Amino acid sequence: MQDEKKSNWVKYGAVFAILIMVSSAVLVGLFTLWDGSGSNTTTTTYPFADVSGTHANFTFSNIKDGVQYLPEGAVTVSSFTTNSTMNESLNKSFPGLESSRVLVASYSTGILEYYTAENENNAGIMIPGDKPVYDQYEGYNFISPGPSQRVLVGNPIVVATLSDYSDASNLAKKAVNVFTGLSQGSRNFDSILAYADDVSDYEQMTVSGASNGSSYSMLYQRSSAFSNSTIQLETVVYGPSAAMRSDIKEMAAKNVSDVTYSVTEDDSMIKLYIDSTAPTSYMTEANNLYGIISRYTNASSAA
Repeated sequence: MQDEKKSNWVKYGAVFAILIMVSSAVLVGLFTLWDGSGSNTTTTTYPFADVSGTHANFTFSNIKDGVQYLPEGAVTVSSFTTNSTMNESLNKSFPGLESSRVLVASYSTGILEYYTAENENNAGIMIPGDKPVYDQYEGYNFISPGPSQRVLVGNPIVVATLSDYSDASNLAKKAVNVFTGLSQGSRNFDSILAYADDVSDYEQMTVSGASNGSSYSMLYQRSSAFSNSTIQLETVVYGPSAAMRSDIKEMAAKNVSDVTYSVTEDDSMIKLYIDSTAPTSYMTEANNLYGIISRYTNASSAA
């Protein structure tokens, strides 16, 4: 019954434009490692268990505990609870995989994606040919499907997709440095994440630095659909201008049928909850909040 309620809620905007719109696109997308169309290359499902070297081995439940495994310099970080559609897409590249969470970080040089692999021993990876091509680093064997991607199997699966083809393995190696303790994990969002709820029941959460010239410095949002049919959007705006604070508080002071607001603030931030059991009312108010954030975001400059 709960899955049915969540499916109904998804129709009203589970792909959250409001969560993704700030400063730079969150380049989330279930990647396609190889496209064999038009080529004579055969592909093989290669079991994770047969991939030599050290496998990734750490856990995360949300952004708050996930950022410690990310290299410094992330522009935007998102975490998602996967669904059947996402797992179907993942199975095209990782046959047999069951994944419940994904953590995605965008950088100026590319994207890191961490996919949980609850059934690591029963999963495999699609590779061109019959044996993987490895890029070895610190005892780990990255599979190199092409010049722009590196894949490290384990739990989670680590996928680095690079925009700079001349240095394609750099981001992947930085990730290994972090989760092996050779370097420190990302800390640039610590100040705003300290105000975020530490929850495991969510659909999506995103934290982002604002673009230069915006009227705030960072934005965090988390969406959840609870078992009591309540839909909740948690928003933390860090470093807001006085005008932005005023607009958010004015919005929260409205008397809206089927919607409950809650606001807290201190000198550094303002935090707003939107709760509702009515999906249409919820999306109307979420869109109104999106409008406020948009007015105070400088879209012409990347963070």
